[in-house]
Amino acid sequence: MSGDSDRPLSFTTIENPFQALSESERQEITSALSTETRARAGEILDNLDAALRSFHPFQIIAQVTAYGLTVTATKDGIQRPEDGYENYQPVTELLQALALKIPPHSLGSDPIPPQTFSELFEEVKELTTLLQLKTIYGDQPPDGSENVHLKGLQKLTKGYRSHVRNWGYYGQVRNICEELYTGFDATVQEQRGYKVSDVLTLFSELTKRNDDFLSHRMEKLSEVYKAPTKEEMVRTYYAEFGLDSEDIQTFIERSGIESIDRSHLLALLCSHSDLFLFGGFTHNIEGLSSDLGMSSKAVSKICVDFGYGLGDLADSDSEHSVLENPIWQRPIVNLGESLFCALPQVFFSFAIPALEQVIEECDAPRLFKHRSNYLESKIEQLARRHFAESEATIVPNFEWVQGDDRYESDLVLQLDSTVLIIEAKSQRISPSALRGAPDRMKRHVREIVVEPSKQSRRLELAIQEAMREATGEGQLNDRGLNLSAVRKIIRISVTLEDFAVVHGCLYMLEDAGWVPSDYSPCPTMTLADFETVLDLLDNPLHILNYFRRRSDLVTKVRLQGDEIDFLGLYLRTLLNIERQIPSDHNFVVLPEMSSKIDNFYESADHGIHIKKPVPEMAACYRRIISQVAERQRPGWTELGMVLLRLAPEEQREFCRQTGIFSRIVEQNWRRRHKNIVICRPASANEVVLAMVLYKDKNSEKRDEFIDSALSYAFSEQGSAVCVVMARNIDDDELPFHFIALTYPSNETQP
Repeated sequence: MSGDSDRPLSFTTIENPFQALSESERQEITSALSTETRARAGEILDNLDAALRSFHPFQIIAQVTAYGLTVTATKDGIQRPEDGYENYQPVTELLQALALKIPPHSLGSDPIPPQTFSELFEEVKELTTLLQLKTIYGDQPPDGSENVHLKGLQKLTKGYRSHVRNWGYYGQVRNICEELYTGFDATVQEQRGYKVSDVLTLFSELTKRNDDFLSHRMEKLSEVYKAPTKEEMVRTYYAEFGLDSEDIQTFIERSGIESIDRSHLLALLCSHSDLFLFGGFTHNIEGLSSDLGMSSKAVSKICVDFGYGLGDLADSDSEHSVLENPIWQRPIVNLGESLFCALPQVFFSFAIPALEQVIEECDAPRLFKHRSNYLESKIEQLARRHFAESEATIVPNFEWVQGDDRYESDLVLQLDSTVLIIEAKSQRISPSALRGAPDRMKRHVREIVVEPSKQSRRLELAIQEAMREATGEGQLNDRGLNLSAVRKIIRISVTLEDFAVVHGCLYMLEDAGWVPSDYSPCPTMTLADFETVLDLLDNPLHILNYFRRRSDLVTKVRLQGDEIDFLGLYLRTLLNIERQIPSDHNFVVLPEMSSKIDNFYESADHGIHIKKPVPEMAACYRRIISQVAERQRPGWTELGMVLLRLAPEEQREFCRQTGIFSRIVEQNWRRRHKNIVICRPASANEVVLAMVLYKDKNSEKRDEFIDSALSYAFSEQGSAVCVVMARNIDDDELPFHFIALTYPSNETQP
């Protein structure tokens, strides 16, 4: 799927090259590929081991980081290398794990020549890919469709584990970790000699220092390239990097700059500047401690608990590092009086298991209870913040009784005629489940996907029953909810940790037989993603509509992507996509739909403020939605969500037709004329939108025109709801002067 909003949304069908083969033929081919993969991976591992014993291994890691993980900050936001983070970070992690396997006395110390580095880098990229393929696809499933579906889930989980690092944006992750864990500062300091907040401060500082170092390096090289002559380029290089000016002439003579062009000279100088990269990522512990206001003893202890010394990984299995790299939770290389850390961002990617491993040893009972309390309170805090101006009723820990059983839902929010039920699940996701262990995966699916959805469904049915009884009393009404006004109930579940993209792929869970046949699903997302949805959409109507459309699509289409991909798709289409998906699809992947959202938040983390992405809408239609939200008449949330069933391109056509008919009315209002625009969304045939146009001079006929519009709207079979609007074209101040949500039974909500 394209992520470019300037082009029509389209889908491309990719044929399975193995679909015509029998299961035995497929296994024969994949078995042969597996054998070749293993042989080639072993060959490259031997080559890398030899290189790391010949050349300075951490200098190599620093070079990979500098060229593969450096972002460029511009006024338009953050720009990544075309073949950047997603590919280079696993490569760098693998290199560091390999380097820490080698005994200190066997490590290389010489600078690696540029050509050798280029060859080694290509090999380590190939190795990373080979190990991922071997890990994800190595074992063949036995016969049986359920096992095949299970294997698909395992491949998805392993692929995510081996490739995806971020479970939230940097500032967001840092904030969640501070809120969640700094309450254990005193306990951890007493037993470990440092505070949790010290750990977060140290890795934040290392991240900042690395970013600043690489940015300054690029600025210096930019100044070099600006020099008017090749000789001036060399002189500028020596000045910018603080080198001895007495060596300039020697460099000029030895490099033969007369015979090379400016681009080759810049490449030569860049290569020379690589020698300083190791030092840029190496920090003296005493100096670092002084700058941070921490004791050097505390920093040294953090280096021990969140790092490795040279040779510490001698017994680790290189091939297993794809799904469980030891450096993920301990990215520091402990060099005694100094530390080397080219990948401090890795710590934040795995901050939850890294910090909890330490905290659990100090106070395990309180940690498990604290996780649950934090998640529930954080969800309530976010809900109150983002619905503060809409007079929503928010009820945490909503208790209710059904027969002899007492139940509790974590949060119930009522805004106008819409109720949002949120269940929170703070269960820890085990590493074995993320590595694809079937029993653990199935257990977590039950705990964080199935059970909370069943709980919210139970409350949904109870609310519907109370609505039918219309008593206005009872256990469900005693904390401020107005059930007599409820028209729509939306359910979601929020987890503390990320379970790959498993909780977003219901169809795969169904295929594997991991959900009950009577299961009524709802979207499941992480706390970080929940926070992003609320912050980005901001408008309560869009927030509710997003959750509603996510709920609708859970069972209607087979989409594969993480929550921010879905959110990016909402910005582009309002998730009105059912009719655009090929009917014979297996599943639809959502690649790079999150790019604009990623750029916005990552830019903010770098101090660059760019325009926040907003849902794509026609300008005149946006005015309609804004007026509905501003007036907040009874039923406005349901009305707004029906209006939002029109995809952006349909909105543009609706507005265009409204403009055409406005001119017709202006010219022909004295005689019989057409003045009603009718639109039926492609993704919701049961919905009809009607716009009635009139003038001051025939405004007495407005109700007659509205009745005609409704008669036409419900004349077609299948019409279940109509939004009818009326607009006086002589008044440009308002996008409409009358609006009502109407049903065939003539039930109307103005």
